[in-house]
Amino acid sequence: MLAILLAVTKWKQYLWGRSFKIRIDHVNLKYLLDQKISSPSQHLRLTKLLGFDYEIEFHKGRENVAADALSRITSNELNALALPRISTPLIADIKMSREEDNKIQSIIQDLMKDPTTYPHYKWSDNYLFRKGKLVVGNNPASAHNCL
Repeated sequence: MLAILLAVTKWKQYLWGRSFKIRIDHVNLKYLLDQKISSPSQHLRLTKLLGFDYEIEFHKGRENVAADALSRITSNELNALALPRISTPLIADIKMSREEDNKIQSIIQDLMKDPTTYPHYKWSDNYLFRKGKLVVGNNPASAHNCL
């Protein structure tokens, strides 16, 4: 409901006075106007939509590809999209600590040969992740630079 409200509020100058469709992948929101309003915040949000001429259409998540793309992305994929664009001294220090850690280098080499060697690890775009979190080497000198 909040996503609908934010989108309509952002584009209200284009939507006002026009009929439009809202496509969702959450079946309960299809009956938004028919539901019993249970909280004052829902009442307030719903009144902001009352002046618009809209129809809510439900599409299953897999059919609603555009709206569903980011909601189905894994944390590793999201990290791979975000981290390469970050250029700070911290990222350089993390890479250096990883390069100086023999255990991490061994894990990376094994993963490059066979990605199933370590099930909790993933090597992606020159970054090592363990359970979706960036791995930092165990090097006191580099760790000092990271702080």
